[in-house]
Amino acid sequence: QLDLINELCNVWSLKNEDLAKLDFWIKTILGLEIDKSKPSNFLKVLRMSFPSTKDYKIDETFIGLNSFIQLNEKILKLKLMTYDEILEKFYKKRDGLLAVEKINEADTDTIISFATGLLWEINKDEEGLIWISILELPNYLNNWKPYLKKIINF
Repeated sequence: QLDLINELCNVWSLKNEDLAKLDFWIKTILGLEIDKSKPSNFLKVLRMSFPSTKDYKIDETFIGLNSFIQLNEKILKLKLMTYDEILEKFYKKRDGLLAVEKINEADTDTIISFATGLLWEINKDEEGLIWISILELPNYLNNWKPYLKKIINF
């Protein structure tokens, strides 16, 4: 078995990191348990922050964590915080109150995926930045996209 795997790796020019990625994706497809608290160093985790001068809250999540997403797919909808929420935030941060204009509560933005893969995490830090992490699908698994989408998001 080891000789066969070694030959396949040589034919396809797979490196150790490729095998680790493949191992992860095969376990994901088969529904085997994976320690998601710390992904392998070989997995490419893309992180994007949503910097904004506006104060947003996550209004709606279009897709859940550990779901398979494709490039330009909607991830979540952000809504401007209401006036009262912004005041509460400033009270927590400062002794004095800053001047805040009344905000139109209908203002929203949608964040779309910037890669194809697994949506690993979405969180908002203390600075108000929204962080999104995606485990990127390796190029050699591109042909698996329809199956991954069907199996992972069943």
